[in-house]
Amino acid sequence: MKKEWLILGIILVAAIYLRGVGLDSTPPGLYPDEAMNGNNAIETLRTGDYKVYYEDNNGREGLYIWLQAAALQWLPQTASTLRLPSVWFGIITVLGLYLLLRETYRGEFNSQHKKYDQKVAGLTATFFLATSFWHINFSRIAFRAIMAPAFMVLALWLFLKSLNKETGGWGFWYAAGAGIFFGLGFYSYIAYRIMPLLFLGFIPFYYKDKRFWQMMGCLVVATFIVAAPLGFYYLQNPTDFFGRTTQIAVTEASNPLYAIGFNTLKTIGMFNIVGDFNWRHNYAGAPLLVWPVGLLFLLGLVYSVRQIFRTGFRKNDSLPAWLWLIWLVLALVPVITSNEGLPHALRAILAVPPVFILAGIGGGLTYEWLRHKTERIKWLAPGTAVLLALVLAGQSYQMYFYSWGENEKVAEAFKAKDQEIAQEINATLKQTPKYILVESGPGVKGIPISAQSVAFLTNSFLPEDRKENNIIYVTKEDLSNLSSTAKLFKI
Repeated sequence: MKKEWLILGIILVAAIYLRGVGLDSTPPGLYPDEAMNGNNAIETLRTGDYKVYYEDNNGREGLYIWLQAAALQWLPQTASTLRLPSVWFGIITVLGLYLLLRETYRGEFNSQHKKYDQKVAGLTATFFLATSFWHINFSRIAFRAIMAPAFMVLALWLFLKSLNKETGGWGFWYAAGAGIFFGLGFYSYIAYRIMPLLFLGFIPFYYKDKRFWQMMGCLVVATFIVAAPLGFYYLQNPTDFFGRTTQIAVTEASNPLYAIGFNTLKTIGMFNIVGDFNWRHNYAGAPLLVWPVGLLFLLGLVYSVRQIFRTGFRKNDSLPAWLWLIWLVLALVPVITSNEGLPHALRAILAVPPVFILAGIGGGLTYEWLRHKTERIKWLAPGTAVLLALVLAGQSYQMYFYSWGENEKVAEAFKAKDQEIAQEINATLKQTPKYILVESGPGVKGIPISAQSVAFLTNSFLPEDRKENNIIYVTKEDLSNLSSTAKLFKI
């Protein structure tokens, strides 16, 4: 047990380091969508109006912006402060994944029929997640989507604990906690809305179990209470519920059935063949999984499918595998049914936990096979595992901070030049009129979305702040009215 916790501690240290170090410089710049969150957070702090839903920029649930507001209340108004909540949720997801997997090999969920050490598989999955470029990247960007996998792993972990009869009367508290986290997930990302279907996967195993229905009822009530404010808002504003989903739906394609088939191929292929081409989401075109992890993912996937067919609906033998597969499929449905920018690493973020769980199972199977084949050389299997871990951790660090982090296309994708312009504006005397040339068109508070990064970094989003800092946003039509003493900045 001590050895297990020691390994987990090392993994968590790696996860914290990879998500927290150099946050002020990598990723470079500040993307306008991140800045829009920050500007709404500043407005929230000033007005005290903590909205359950922010309509600007295609609309966003409010929880992430509230957390950014809390960070901005105590820390400087910088890009790294905006990204801190993502760092926290990235680390929570790593720990939550381990706790979830640990629950699946304790008590009634433990199986003696599995062909691998479940503790090894759990630690392997946790390590793969901790060192994954895919997850590290979104743990360092101020997008609310990073909350979705964190809430999901915590909710499922506590719900499994509630079903364990060893918890006794505490089961209701665990189920309520699961409902709270699950309910918070609805404030995270549009793709999360499909996840209630995951809990239907328990029914074939528990439909005769009275305790299950009690725990499920407790979870549903807690979820409803937590999600009710957002649900009530959507009832009053149904267009906000459907807005972004309608914009990117595959039904907008000229041939939806063909699009779904093609989207499915691209989505399946993004793990091992060709990944997301958006530089903000990925090293453009690279598979989301490095090849050893990708192969282990396929091995774990095949084994889990086979396990279900062999053991049927026996809790200890096939329930976990059943859940991981349903989770994976549900997480990919929003990607496949969309019609924008596929393959899409961000839209598939809820697939992060099941992908690495299956890769961990593949790792556990491989470790057990190697240990059995090299019984006379006891150090070979653990030695190989340690060596592979060091290589994967080093590769992730090099890829994220150097190959990707220092790439000029990444700087362009995150509008790094706008950050330089903001620094120049901040260095200009306050009494000097500073005119920022922007493109005309709709925006938020008179500022186009494309200029939100400069607005955040120069503290000029709110009209009163613009006046105080002597910053004026103008279009080409306004240029003829500028005074000779004005300083003009083009973005």
